[in-house]
Order: sequence, then structure tokens, then C-alpha cells
Amino acid sequence: MLAAFTAALRDDLNTAAAVAALSEPLREINRLLEAKKKGAAAGRTATLRRFLADFPAVSRMLGLFAADPETWLLGRRARKAARLGLDVDDVERKVALRDEARAKKDWKEADRLRAELSSIGVLVRDGVDRSTWTL
Repeated sequence: MLAAFTAALRDDLNTAAAVAALSEPLREINRLLEAKKKGAAAGRTATLRRFLADFPAVSRMLGLFAADPETWLLGRRARKAARLGLDVDDVERKVALRDEARAKKDWKEADRLRAELSSIGVLVRDGVDRSTWTL
């Protein structure tokens, strides 16, 4: 996979051929993962190992998965908040106030804050220790 992908990119940045070089291995991986036969396990393991060995190099060349996932998701949320005209610090403060209200079992205040956040497009997800939010 890596050799064909790299060769395609070196051929005047032939992106169509590069994508095609990825398509067949991905199709094969999907087929192997869906196979129910246990006898195919040895072949499946070798194919998956080869794919996993090549994938980091391919993803680097494409610029994929370079950022830490949590950092990327927080940045994405901040960009979306900015587009919507929301202040992330204000949202965080209201979510924290809601957590405090829940800890005090002040359900009316917790519900009011959830409704306020919901009205501006913020979805609050309650967790064991604290709540998180998305847009």
C-alpha cells in the first residue's frame, strides 16, 4: 500500500492514483473484518499488521491525525463557538454553575441553566464528576 501510494504522489502528485492505492487495501481490510471464518485469522492478522505498519506514513503524507485528538476537538469547538458569537469562558462558567446547582440538588436552577445553554445551541452532557458540553 505504502509503495503504490508514494509512487502515485511522486508521479506529478497523481492524487487519483494515490487514493486508488488506498482503496483496494481498505476494501480488503473491510472484507477480512467482516469474515466469519476462523481459518482466515492468520491471513487477516498479516494483512492488518501490514496496513497498520503503513498507515502512519500515509496519514502523515496526507496531513491527517497530526494533532492530539483532544486538542483538535477543543480547537474545533472554540472555532464553532466563535462563529456562533459565543464566549467559551462564559459557557464554561454556566456549565460549572449548573454542576454546583446539581451538587446542591437545586434542580430548578440546574434546569434553568440547562435551558439557557440549550437556547444558545449548547448541549450539556452530565457526567459522574462533572458535565461536558458540545455545540
